[in-house]
Amino acid sequence: MQTGQLKEMVKDKSLPAPIQKALQVLHLRDIANMQTGRVEIAGEDMYADVFDAVTRRYGDQRAEAHEQYYDVQYLARGAERLHYAPQGTEGEVAARIPERDLIFYRGTPDPEYIDAVPGTVTIFAPGEIHRPTVAAGEPMEIRKAVVKVHSSLMTS
Repeated sequence: MQTGQLKEMVKDKSLPAPIQKALQVLHLRDIANMQTGRVEIAGEDMYADVFDAVTRRYGDQRAEAHEQYYDVQYLARGAERLHYAPQGTEGEVAARIPERDLIFYRGTPDPEYIDAVPGTVTIFAPGEIHRPTVAAGEPMEIRKAVVKVHSSLMTS
């Protein structure tokens, strides 16, 4: 897991090229004011989902991970707490949805967290357990974009 402010991370040339491209896409678009939905970048290899959500209490939101895709999560509006597990943590699988590259976990295998504010980017690699859209205080509406970067791009 890596996190920081988009305005700084977009300048980081040490990040892999596909992650740099994802950050550039986020940097060049007005995510807070654009239409929600899917944004095509490179077909199924890289795309973004822009959406509105309401944050929820920790216990009402499930921990998740992905097997094939990196998540480059960007908070454009509102505030959220992103819980995550230390690298290498294994949790009890509650559900696996292969067509969405999504694994949900039982219990709470994600004790660490960051409080995201507008402009925060958080990158989760495949297998890293995280719990997005948790209320940092009172539940609130947020606007996010999540760029999905297929792991095959990271080796090419």
